[in-house]
Amino acid sequence: MSASASQRKTLSISEQLDLVVDVKMKKLKLAAAAKKYGIGYSTAAKILKKEGDLRLCMQVNGNTNRKRKRQSVHKDVNEALTQWFTQACPDGATVTDHVIRQKASQLAVNLEVDFEPSNEELMRWKQANNVSFKKFHGKSTSADHGSANEWVTNVLPQLFRLEL
Repeated sequence: MSASASQRKTLSISEQLDLVVDVKMKKLKLAAAAKKYGIGYSTAAKILKKEGDLRLCMQVNGNTNRKRKRQSVHKDVNEALTQWFTQACPDGATVTDHVIRQKASQLAVNLEVDFEPSNEELMRWKQANNVSFKKFHGKSTSADHGSANEWVTNVLPQLFRLEL
């Protein structure tokens, strides 16, 4: 093996879409784009052919840092879980890792699939579907409006009187 042998390079979905934009919008030649991204001409041509799949993948889950779109062993359970999750979140339901794991077990039973979700599988599902749990402070859905109104009408005026 020679010293100048190059390593294989795998582009992320966002880099692949950048290549497509360079070729189609910026009118960069395919060979120049391949050289710019450090890949072969035939690889760049394949990326250009699968532009529709790349854009669809970006729209579906938005995780463009992934390099490959791997299919799960339990594809039907994952699809059902994703569908349930997208319906549960806009309704304001509190969804945690434990709830997702329970729902995955329930869906596996309903679909008659031998599947017991592990932490690893949950983590992979969350990464694949671009799911993260963060606490948002000041969310109006979790605010206690009655107590806040009571505090403004009763306690706040007393505090102003004490300062005078």
